[in-house]
Amino acid sequence: MTIRLILLTAAAICLQAATAFGLWDYEPPAVSTPPLMGCWSDDTVSYAVGFDGAAFRHSGGSWSDISDGTLSGAVLFAVHATPWGTVYASGYRLGPPLFDSNNDGTINAVDTQSKYGVIFRYTGSTWEELNTQYGPESPYFASSFTGLWVDENGVVYLSGGKQRSATDTTPAGVLLSFDGASFPPLIGASQELPNMYAINGFGSKAYISSAGGLVIELNTGTNALTPLNSGGLSLDFRGVWQTADKTLYAVAEATYGYILRYHATKGWQQMAIDKEDRPPLLCINEGNGLLVAAGSYGKAYYLDTDNDVWKEMLTGTQNDINCLSAAEDGLLAATNTPSGSTTTPTGALYRMTEAEPNTAYILADQPTGIGVKVDGTYTHEVILYDFALGDIWKREWRFNTGIDDPVPSYGVLYSSTPSGATTALYITGEGGEESNRELRIHPCTGCTPHLEVSGDVIHLTVNSGVTTQNQIKEILEQSHAVSEVYPRHGTSPWEVSSKDYDSVQLTGGRNNEDIFVNEETKGDDYYLAVHRFKGVGEWHPELIVYRENIAYIDGMIKLWGHRTQEPGPTVTIQDTGETPASESATGVLGDLINITAPPGVRGNIEVRLESPAPSDEVTSTFSSVYNTLTVHIRNGTTTIQAIIDHLNTLDDTIASASFKSDNGNISDSSSPWLDEYETSVTLAGGTNHAEGEYDEASNTVTLTIDSGITTTTDMAIALSEVCRAPEDKETRIFDKVNDLVAYKIWDTDERTDTVSLTGISTKPASTTVRVFPPEDLDFKHTPESANLSATVTFTDKSNPDLGISKWQWEILRIVDGEYKTEAHATSESGSAEISVSELGKYDIRMRVVTKDGSYLEQVKEDALKINGKHAGDSSLGGANGCFIGSLPRF
Repeated sequence: MTIRLILLTAAAICLQAATAFGLWDYEPPAVSTPPLMGCWSDDTVSYAVGFDGAAFRHSGGSWSDISDGTLSGAVLFAVHATPWGTVYASGYRLGPPLFDSNNDGTINAVDTQSKYGVIFRYTGSTWEELNTQYGPESPYFASSFTGLWVDENGVVYLSGGKQRSATDTTPAGVLLSFDGASFPPLIGASQELPNMYAINGFGSKAYISSAGGLVIELNTGTNALTPLNSGGLSLDFRGVWQTADKTLYAVAEATYGYILRYHATKGWQQMAIDKEDRPPLLCINEGNGLLVAAGSYGKAYYLDTDNDVWKEMLTGTQNDINCLSAAEDGLLAATNTPSGSTTTPTGALYRMTEAEPNTAYILADQPTGIGVKVDGTYTHEVILYDFALGDIWKREWRFNTGIDDPVPSYGVLYSSTPSGATTALYITGEGGEESNRELRIHPCTGCTPHLEVSGDVIHLTVNSGVTTQNQIKEILEQSHAVSEVYPRHGTSPWEVSSKDYDSVQLTGGRNNEDIFVNEETKGDDYYLAVHRFKGVGEWHPELIVYRENIAYIDGMIKLWGHRTQEPGPTVTIQDTGETPASESATGVLGDLINITAPPGVRGNIEVRLESPAPSDEVTSTFSSVYNTLTVHIRNGTTTIQAIIDHLNTLDDTIASASFKSDNGNISDSSSPWLDEYETSVTLAGGTNHAEGEYDEASNTVTLTIDSGITTTTDMAIALSEVCRAPEDKETRIFDKVNDLVAYKIWDTDERTDTVSLTGISTKPASTTVRVFPPEDLDFKHTPESANLSATVTFTDKSNPDLGISKWQWEILRIVDGEYKTEAHATSESGSAEISVSELGKYDIRMRVVTKDGSYLEQVKEDALKINGKHAGDSSLGGANGCFIGSLPRF
């Protein structure tokens, strides 16, 4: 019997297995969990609901399934409990057609995708479905209740929408309440408000998050409904949270995710998310004093209150986070696999218990390994995944193995053979950082191949198409410019494929095997270090992340300073004063009216006259989409002066308008406006003032702006151009400047006016790697041989220090060159039984999962034989002259 030990690669598992990831703790409420959409918690108990009528309760440290047949077929989006423990859940259920799509006065079967809103009540042992008594014809009938909230008096509020018709699936908003006996309506579909996604309350106020930029405030004492100022944003609001100081925050989505804060006079205002990639956000909540917003693909952001900016945090999942609730020991997240996933949709729960948000984390794949002997020493090669977040410019890995041998550089140089096949030279440089060189192969005709080293460049000249790869190998290795060359086609001549030379950069060389410094890491490549741990034992590799020298101006503008640990410059913002330095846009309408806009770029608009107006009164409308002011007049009736007088009333758009007195055709502004005059003009020349100046003595950048005119984008551009020497662009004060919220008008009375760069910062992270000898992973099985059939008993004999949490045994054999599993069993106790009756020889494989998420396996070849009975053998009591059982396939 031969034994083989195999280490499984689990890169795909790393992102999903939170037991290994160690960030937000993974809590599977059941072995198979449907997608989870809603959750609710208080100080002692939590609930989660989702597809297929899924309902779970967490109490006393464990989850229990509380669903029953009443919930069957329901898709549940929300759950909430009363102060005395009665639980409500809401969502929808697919049902019979609910529309009169042919207008004959009856519900018909044309619509095959009908659904209707449902609400359930749980009293501690069973669920009951409640009937709102509103039929499909009622404006208070809902196709789905996606939001649910219970106030301190036990009154239930339900938000959702009604599908408008069989052909128009756009829902109109519906809001109901439930007082324990009936469902008084608050908003009906006939009011034509947009769909209402969620409702969340705080004391006597509740907030309904809706589509189309609408958030409604509900006063539960009076049932008064007040739409909040949208701030000019047309987003789909998905959740609102109120902090202890009564500040309202919201998450919303369009193509991207948005986080907003409510301003008493300006309405909802977009906040900065310090991440370019921000998918739709679906929920917001507060736990352990940390305000968190989350949504698609496991993305979550926390509010950095020191800088008033939202920053990414680690969750340990790529599932969509549909709901957050504040549980007794942290935030609870209800999730499901992303909608674009090709796997069967499943759900999972995650719990954030950290007081500080995770922004640095490394993961070893795999953290526990069975050593493989190399040159007499057990080794285990580990990929170290780096999940550190933020603006990182350098990573310093310390493997803590105590081995300080130099590491060679490496590179691959590609070309083509004369026959057109792809070929390559695999080149290993000498050890140490000095081996990080460029190799160039130059072509020549009829020359003797030769090599020169100039600085960090190795120059090799060969007869292109004549000198073979083996000859190149010999020249390079004898010169000691590199240590080893492996040619893919040794006897094939090397063709210099480019006009001047072929080139490869040998990289990765370092002086100390125990330290690896990686600078300027970009992109989405998570694994940034591979290390071979030598010997048997436990190691604690570390990562020190060097973050850029960053500062934020009021959460709106991001500054990158130079990479120094010393404090950087201070930025001070000041207003120019009563007289703006910004230029005003001007233009002449019809060669008759001089128009001057207020100072600033926003005055660069088109002014257009439109006739006939609905009345003799001059009116106007402004389109921010087309940046056009349309003035409504009556040609031949409305006078030039009347147009001027109207323009002069538009203080926000037109600062002044006057008659062009030097016009030779018209001398009196009381003349009517005629058809032949030009009816439009585009005002031009408006600028926003923003100018930065550096003072070396005080190490200060003073940015002068026009408060109320200059935007964040203007300020970012001006700051990016500030230099130590005004004429020398190479001495820029800042490496980069970004406007995190673009084109936001800056008001010095409301915004921070000073910020300083504090220098680069570091963040450590570490993990544990363990290497065991092969004999520490083992199992016993009986019997090893049997006649006709056998029940095989398995017992794990592995070293307990491996920390195995799950075992799987498989009885298998090779069929058509691949393993075929005849039977298998899974265990969480270290023992199992499997019955097998097919005749033949079998291998046995044990697969285990350790508590740190590592997957290991051991295969014992020819470990089991099931014998049959041949002719002439009567020892088993069978008939002579026959073969009992099936032929073995090996």
